[in-house]
Amino acid sequence: MSEAYGSIPELFSRVVRSHSAKEAIRIGPESWTYATLDERAGRVARQIAAVGHPRDRLAVLLPHDIGLVVTMLAALKAGRVVLVLNPNDPQPRLEQLIADAEPAVIATDEAGAPRANALAPEGTQVLRIDASSAAPPTGGPGVRLSDTDPAFLTYTSGSTGRPKAVVLRHDTVARSVSANLDIWGVAPADRIALPASLWGAQGNNTLWTTLLGGATVCVFPAVERGVTGLARWLVAERITVFPAASSLLRHFVRTLDDQDAFPDIRLIKISADSATWDDIRTCRRYFPNARVVYAMGSSEVGGTIAFQILSPADPTGDGPLPVGRPPRDLDVRIVDEDGEECPSGTTGTISVRSPALSGGYWKDPALTARHFIDLPDGMRLFRSEDRAFVDAEGLIVLAGRRDSTHKIRGQRTDLAEVERGLASLPGVLEAAAVVRHRPGGEAYLIACIVPRPGGMLEPRRARTAARAMMPRNLVPSHFVVLDALPRTANGKVDRNALRAIEPPGAEEHVPPITGTERMLERLWARAFDLDAVGRTAGFLDLGGDSLIGAVIAADVDAETGVQLAISLFAENTSLGDMAAIIDRTADDLSESDEPLLVARPKRDRFPLSPLQAPFWRAAQSKGYGRRHEQSTFFEIQGRLDEGALQSALDRVVARHESLRTRFEVAGDGEPMQIVEPVQPLPLQRIDCSRADDPDSAAATAIAEEAGPPFDLTAAPPICALLVRLADDRHLLVMSAHHIVTDAFSWNIFGSDLAEYYAAEVERRPASLDPLPIQFGDYASWQRERHSAERVRAVVERCRRSIEAGPLPRIDSLRRYWRKGDDPSLSRHEPHPWGLPPQTIDCLDSLGREHAATHFMTRVAAIAPVLSALTGCQTVAICSIMTVRRRGILQRVFGPFANTVPLFVRCDPAATFRDQIRRTRAETMAARETAEVPFDDLVAALAAEGVKMPSLFFWVHTTTPTPPLRAGPLEIVRRPSVHLPIHGVIVIRLNHTNEEIGGSLDFDPRIYGASGMHDMLERITRFVNAAAADPDEPVGRLIDRAGVVD
Repeated sequence: MSEAYGSIPELFSRVVRSHSAKEAIRIGPESWTYATLDERAGRVARQIAAVGHPRDRLAVLLPHDIGLVVTMLAALKAGRVVLVLNPNDPQPRLEQLIADAEPAVIATDEAGAPRANALAPEGTQVLRIDASSAAPPTGGPGVRLSDTDPAFLTYTSGSTGRPKAVVLRHDTVARSVSANLDIWGVAPADRIALPASLWGAQGNNTLWTTLLGGATVCVFPAVERGVTGLARWLVAERITVFPAASSLLRHFVRTLDDQDAFPDIRLIKISADSATWDDIRTCRRYFPNARVVYAMGSSEVGGTIAFQILSPADPTGDGPLPVGRPPRDLDVRIVDEDGEECPSGTTGTISVRSPALSGGYWKDPALTARHFIDLPDGMRLFRSEDRAFVDAEGLIVLAGRRDSTHKIRGQRTDLAEVERGLASLPGVLEAAAVVRHRPGGEAYLIACIVPRPGGMLEPRRARTAARAMMPRNLVPSHFVVLDALPRTANGKVDRNALRAIEPPGAEEHVPPITGTERMLERLWARAFDLDAVGRTAGFLDLGGDSLIGAVIAADVDAETGVQLAISLFAENTSLGDMAAIIDRTADDLSESDEPLLVARPKRDRFPLSPLQAPFWRAAQSKGYGRRHEQSTFFEIQGRLDEGALQSALDRVVARHESLRTRFEVAGDGEPMQIVEPVQPLPLQRIDCSRADDPDSAAATAIAEEAGPPFDLTAAPPICALLVRLADDRHLLVMSAHHIVTDAFSWNIFGSDLAEYYAAEVERRPASLDPLPIQFGDYASWQRERHSAERVRAVVERCRRSIEAGPLPRIDSLRRYWRKGDDPSLSRHEPHPWGLPPQTIDCLDSLGREHAATHFMTRVAAIAPVLSALTGCQTVAICSIMTVRRRGILQRVFGPFANTVPLFVRCDPAATFRDQIRRTRAETMAARETAEVPFDDLVAALAAEGVKMPSLFFWVHTTTPTPPLRAGPLEIVRRPSVHLPIHGVIVIRLNHTNEEIGGSLDFDPRIYGASGMHDMLERITRFVNAAAADPDEPVGRLIDRAGVVD
C-alpha cells in the first residue's frame, strides 16, 4: 500500500481484482469469496445511495454476522459515515447514541426493523437490508471519495456516562491497516480470527486489516458466545493469526488443558487492555510456536501507537510490560507540559504526529482543539491523555493517564498504578479500580479483582497482600471479588458498572461514639489503610496480624500512655471493646512504678540493650566471622539523581544515631555504644550497565566487594554500595551488623530515605517529625527494667516444658541427613513452599474462630508433623519476635528482635481445633516474655541444671516490604540476604503470598535436599488435611496424610 493511502472502497477494489476467487470471509458454515462480497456490497450500496446523501451518517443495527460486514462495506461505497450499533445494548444506550450521532438512516434487517423504528427520531429513515440476496450484480453507486472524508463514528467506552465519538477518516483506517500488514506480516494465505465485535475499534481494525490484506477473516462472535468452543474453532478453521484483547485471552486460557494445541497459529496479537508479562508467559505455554505482538492503540490515532514483537525465545521480565516502539509511519514522542520531549526515563504524555490521524471528536470542537493541532507542514498532532516514559532500551512504557489521577487521602493517586499493583497480587488474574465518593464528597478506592483459574480469593487476604506489596496511598479501601470484570461493547472494562457495585459490608459501618473510640478509629484506619472503621469491627475480621497489632498497640501507647497486651488483638477484640479497655486502664497509670521511656539528657555514650549484649559477646569470640551480618537490597527504578541520593543517605544517618554507633569497653569492663558525630556516609559505586547480563554481573561484583567482618570498635558497622544496572535502574546495597539493626528497621530506613530523596529533588522540606527518642534512650530504659524477676518468669515457663520432655534432638531427624552423593552442598537453594487457596482460607477462618493469628495457625499445623517424625509429643520450635510494643519505637532504627522458643505439645487424640488453641496459648505466653534475651534464658536455665534443648527447627514470618515512592522513583526493597544458616531447618511463612511465597531452608552440611523436599511434602499433606477437617483427631489426620511411613 502506498503513502497516498486512498479510500477504503478503492483499496478493497484493488484486492478484489487480485484475489476475486479467494475466500474473503467465513462466519459459521457461510463463506464468501472476495468477488461475492464485492458484488453483494455493491448491490446494497445502490440501495443505500437511493436514501439520503453522501457523507450522511448511517447507523447499522444488525447481528454479528456476514450481513453486517456487507452493509458496512456497502455504506462506505455509498460514501456514508458508518456507525455500528450493538443490538445487545439496552434501549437507553442506543437512544443516547442515535441522539448524539443524528443518523439520516438506520440500516437493519427484517428482525431488527421494529426496534429500529422505535429508535428512529423524526427525520431518520429505517432501511431494511437483505445482504444475502443473490440478485444479479448492478455495480456500485459510483460515489467519489477523498482520503480525508469521514468513514466511521467510533464511540469510546463512555466512562463518563456521556457518549464520545471519534471521527475516523478513510486515510486514518488505511494508514492503520498499512501498519498492521507490516507488523503482523499478513499474507493472502493467512486466516485471521475476528473474535471482537465490529462496533468496537479493535474488531473494526482487524476486519479491514484482513480484507485489505487479501487474507481470510474468520468471525467468532465472542460477544455472544463468550469463549465456549473457541479452542475447537481455532483448530477447525486453521487460524494462523489470533488477535484478542488481553482480557479475552485470559478467560480463554482458563478453559484449556495441557493437551490443547494450536499448530497453525503463528502470531497472537494482544491489545485493548494492559497486558502483563504473565500474559506473555501464558501465550508461550499454549502457543509455543507463535510470536506475540503486544500493541497499544488509540481511536484518535486510528490504530496502533506502539507495539513490540516477542518471539518464543525472547526472555520475559517482571515489571511493567513495555508497549514497544511506534510503527514506521508514526512520529511518537513523550513530551512534558510545555510540549518538549522528555529524556529517557522521565514520564510525560504521549504525542503523535501523522498526516492521517482521525478527524477529531464528533460535535465537540473544544475537545478536538484541546487534543489535535493541524501543523503547517500538513502533519496533524494528537496530544494524548496517556502518560508514559521511554526505558533504557528505547521502549515505551505506559504510566497511566492524566485523566485517571484522583486525590485519595490527600495524595494524588493514579488508577493505572493502582491496577498494576492489584494485578501483581498473588492469585489475581486481572483487576480494576474505581473511585467512589462518600456523602461528604471524600473520594475512596474500590478494588475489583478476578481470581486465577482454580483459585480462591477472599477480600481480607487480598487487602493483606496489598498492604504488604503496594505503596500505602495506592491500597484501596474496599475489595470486591468478581468472576469476571464487566466489559463494554468495545471489550474495555466497564467503569460505570464497577462503580455501581456495592462493596460487601459497606453498609455495616457503625460510627464511633466516645472520644477514645474516635481516636482508636483513626489508628485502626491508618494501620489497615482504610478510610473508616466501625466500632463493632473485629481486629482479626479486618485481616489483622501480630505486626499490625504491634503498630496499633504502639500508637495507643504514644497517644494515651496505655500499653495494651498483645493478647488483646489475638482475641479478635472489637474497636469499641478495646476503647473501653483503654479507658479503664488509663486511670491506673499514675500508680505504676514502671520507668518512663523518654529521651535522656543529650550524651554520646549509652549502655548496650539486653538484646545487643549477646551480639557483642559473639563478636569477641574466635572464629566469629560474618554470621551476624546481613545485606539489604533496595531496587531503584527511574532516573536517579545520585547527588540527591547521597544527600538523602546522609540525612537518614544523621536522623538515626544507631547508624552512627560504634562500640567499646568502658573502664569498668562493660561494653558501651558510642554515637559518632554526623558525617557523610561513604557510598561506593559500581557500574554493571554495560554487561551482557547486568544482574548477574552485579551479583558477582557485590560478592567480590565484600570486605572483612565489621570491627565493631573501629566504626559504625554499616556500609553502602550503589550498583548501576541501567540508566533507569540501580541497586542500593546496605550492609550492617545485627547489633544495630533488625529486619523491620530497614523498612524505616527505606521510608525515611524515600522522603528525604523526594524532598531533595522537589526542593522542599522533608515531612518527617523529629524522633522523640533514639535507640540509646531505649537501651538505657531497658537496662533499668531488666530484672531477675522478668528472667524468672521465662525460666519457669521453659523449665516446665523441658522437664516434661522428651524433646526432639537434632539426630531425631537422622533420616533426613545428607547422603554422601547428595548434591545440595554445592548447589544449595531453599525449597519454595506454598499452600492451595482453599487451605489458606480454611486456616484463616479457623484463626478468626479461635482468635489465633496467621503465625499461630501455621505453627499449629506444622508442629504435629515434627512430633510424628521425631516421636516426641512436645516439640521445640524457635521463632523471632519483635519487642517494638510502644508507639515511640515505631520509627526508631535498631535491634528490637529476639529469639524465642515455643514448646508445643501435640496430643494425637486431640482435634486440630484443640491444637490451634494449645498453640495459641503457648505463643501468647512466649510473647509476654519476649524481652528477655535468649542467651540470658539459656544461662539462667543452666544455673538450675536445666539444659536448653537443641533448637534446630525454626518457623519465621517474613517482614512485609511494600514498595516506596521517592519523587519520580519507585523503590522496592528486596528480601535481606543473610549468611548461610547453621545446623537448623527454617520454614519461612509469607503472610502476603502464601500460595507460592513461602520456603524451607536448611543447613546443607547436615540435611539433604531430597530429604527436605520429602519433609515439606509431608507437612503440606497434613496441613491440607487438617484445614479441611479440623474436628478430626490429629493422630488420624497424621495417618490420613501419610506423614509416617
